[in-house]
Amino acid sequence: MRFQLSCSGHVDKDLSLTVLQLRSLRLMAEYDKLRSELEHYFRTSESSTDPDTNAVLEVLNADDRTCDDLNTSTTSMEEKERQLHAMVKQAFKILVCDATEEVGFAPRDVYNCIFYPGSTKAEHTFRVKQFTYHDLQRTVQTFTKDVGLPQESHLVIAVLPRELGVHHTTWSIGFKSNRIAKMVAATMQSTEVIHLREMYSLLRKTPVTSALAGQFFEAFAHRMISTRWEGPESPPQPTLMTSDNANPRTFYSDTPSSPPLHPPRQPVQNRNRTRTYVDLPLDLKNVTLSGDKYYVPIAPNNPLFDSFTIDRDSDNHTVALSIFQMTTSETHGGSGKGYSYIQSIMTHIRTLLTDDPTATVTVTYFLVCPEGKSVNRWKMPRGWENKITKKSGPEKNMHIGDAFCLRFPGTCLSAPNSATQLNHGWV
Repeated sequence: MRFQLSCSGHVDKDLSLTVLQLRSLRLMAEYDKLRSELEHYFRTSESSTDPDTNAVLEVLNADDRTCDDLNTSTTSMEEKERQLHAMVKQAFKILVCDATEEVGFAPRDVYNCIFYPGSTKAEHTFRVKQFTYHDLQRTVQTFTKDVGLPQESHLVIAVLPRELGVHHTTWSIGFKSNRIAKMVAATMQSTEVIHLREMYSLLRKTPVTSALAGQFFEAFAHRMISTRWEGPESPPQPTLMTSDNANPRTFYSDTPSSPPLHPPRQPVQNRNRTRTYVDLPLDLKNVTLSGDKYYVPIAPNNPLFDSFTIDRDSDNHTVALSIFQMTTSETHGGSGKGYSYIQSIMTHIRTLLTDDPTATVTVTYFLVCPEGKSVNRWKMPRGWENKITKKSGPEKNMHIGDAFCLRFPGTCLSAPNSATQLNHGWV
């Protein structure tokens, strides 16, 4: 049985912490019991009567972490045991990666997430949903003043080292994991716009809290794209990103030398779209061709993008799928699993085109960033050039499309100074 180890987000940046936790995991009292359960499952493929163990098995069998059966054709008992040992070792690597992606790097949280996944994830989810704008404001104030954290923030906020020089280190704060950060961003989108703007302005200007600013920018970006533009200026225009044509592909926000062959639809429009949550890639029943919806994946740790829209042009027999990724970083990446999500959406779109089965379905990528002079990079994960095949015939690179940079000007992110600005489609 072979597992593919897949770690992303914080795990890539702090792999040493993951390795350390993996080594110390075996010192926990629950380790031997879980190891025995895994060995039994690998030998028999039988599920467990323990709900926590079954939750562990679901993690191991999810997506690209699926496994083959134990090689029963191996005649040597010694070889079978060696194979079983390797499988269990790889399984624990995956569990540590999954736990850190879910709840961060605090050892107690990681170990609880592995041995008691149901209750641990539920506790963090509950705390995140209860974490309000005012809780975050109090957390920032307490840390800035006393370098401490309020009790209610410990399942949401983590203290991070920040180097000032070779021999000097100070501290900053950030969300405990990518998953928690995404959940907070979704929760904060219901906050009054003036508070969101004030908090974003505060966080991005303060070094100890700058790691939190990105999630507030994401909340802004979702609002800007999904609501009607009513500002005195024209909505921001996307610019084509250049590509290095490597494999995998990297897009750059440099000013292009020539206009795109297929200009995209304006992402920020003079209309409201209904925010619609989608369980990718399994449940697409809420995805339609009407064009009045703004789709947000339910899973807070989507591997490649934050949202998407669908716009149909019946006269030209085309359907445009727009993919949005929000970031405040100069370089952004992603996971190749996102390609299969996009392909699933495109396949679903085609099933809806019963009245125009030959219509063209295109995909366009938008990297959404704050206004600035820096060059932003979108490093596509491996699999960009991979070819897929339809039952009716070959169809290659179904997920490939142009990439554009969409920048929101600073005036959109600063505190409003007039009633017109305050009602800028945000509330």
